[in-house]
Amino acid sequence: MNNEKLQIKLSILGTDFKLYIERSEEAYYRRAEREINKIHAKYCSKYSSVKDYNKLSSMTLLHFAVNLLYERDQSNNITESLLELDNLLKPYSKD
Repeated sequence: MNNEKLQIKLSILGTDFKLYIERSEEAYYRRAEREINKIHAKYCSKYSSVKDYNKLSSMTLLHFAVNLLYERDQSNNITESLLELDNLLKPYSKD
């Protein structure tokens, strides 16, 4: 059974989390943990003069939010383009 619950421990920005997740989702959680910590480390390095940990954490959060919104917009644009193409091709279909 691949969707059984699994307890994992993640360490994100120095805070440990114990989570119960679907086994099939573990790779996503592990990848998210690595990506968040990696991007946060880049911001800490790039803005080493910023000593406010909350500000650096907020910059990390903003990074992921902007990327998520960008990806959603791109996905919506592709979907809209495919629907337009489908409408253009309907007169030529045999259905």
